[in-house]
Amino acid sequence: MSWSETREKIVSELHHSAPPSPPAATSSQPQPLQPQPTLEAVREGREEERNSRLLVCRLSLYLREWLESQNEGSVLYVALGSEVSLSQKDVTELALGLELPEVPFFWVLRKLSESFQVPDGFEERVKGRGNVWKGWAPQLNIPNHESVGGFLTHCGWSSCIEELMFGHPLIMPSFLVDQGLNARVMEDRNVGIEIPRNDPDRSYTRDLVAQCVRLIMVENEGKMFGEKAKEMSGIFRDRELNDGYVGNFIDYLENNRHNC
Repeated sequence: MSWSETREKIVSELHHSAPPSPPAATSSQPQPLQPQPTLEAVREGREEERNSRLLVCRLSLYLREWLESQNEGSVLYVALGSEVSLSQKDVTELALGLELPEVPFFWVLRKLSESFQVPDGFEERVKGRGNVWKGWAPQLNIPNHESVGGFLTHCGWSSCIEELMFGHPLIMPSFLVDQGLNARVMEDRNVGIEIPRNDPDRSYTRDLVAQCVRLIMVENEGKMFGEKAKEMSGIFRDRELNDGYVGNFIDYLENNRHNC
């Protein structure tokens, strides 16, 4: 069963489950009258909240079980943020580029719409090995799992730092503003590789995506990126060191404020 089918099955079960009975009156005193639509709206709101919490719990459990069934460091985590607007061509080429290397992957794809979808048959072809998660995902729990060994990211600065804290090498397409500069900085530090664009239309192609995925996740030549990312992890996790940098910067500003 694919991730989409699993999600739909759980949502359907919750939708058809019996709602909790309203609490019995505990006082003989007359209760204030309220319009019936307001009471009904409250009940619906409570039921929706209950189902949402159950959905998150059950999907999180399913996700954990799948991650634990994978080999250590074998899974590629794919997340492109909430601000990147992908075209249908971007989605298609990324999807097929993930399919070609036969590497296990978990793809959080939040902004699917009627205007673009994953290619026909893609989820069926990668069932059991690759997963497309459409919607909210417990994103800190995923990279923290030992089965995850790499991260395909849009190169938002916060995302890069977050993944380097877990010691994961980066595979980097870039789409907006500073993301290309971030990718080059990370590549210069040997903690990942930027996916090259195809000339002359500057698009990403499935072959170039697959080539970068194989390098980071499979080939011996890519091990250096993982080793360097683990070194950087120690720096980003050192709270005392990072607080010291902030303190030094504040001291510099205070000592030189009259020179500005």
